[in-house]
Amino acid sequence: MGEYDKLTTIRLPSWIFEELKKRGLNVSALTRSLLESYLRRGGADGYSVLAAELKEVKGRIEENILKAEENMRRIRELEAQTATSLSTLRETLQKIGSKTFLMKQMRTGLSRIGE
Repeated sequence: MGEYDKLTTIRLPSWIFEELKKRGLNVSALTRSLLESYLRRGGADGYSVLAAELKEVKGRIEENILKAEENMRRIRELEAQTATSLSTLRETLQKIGSKTFLMKQMRTGLSRIGE
């Protein structure tokens, strides 16, 4: 129980947890993993290593967020292009339908003239 008493005095910066929660990450699992790592490295001596790991993880998370934002921008561009293409296709189909209707009427009119 002595090890666990030490754990209660460990305070990680609150911004770490806030950032992780904002990004929807499992804070409990990450905290457990970090604390296990902390204990394996020898407590306070390993804190600087742990802090460096956290900064690295934060950097990777931020990089992934930037990639996700870029992907969302690309998706929005593709959605806009698709909407434009669908609009053009709809107009073309309406023109074809109108021309087909006129052709049928012309044929009907010509066949009546021939009767």
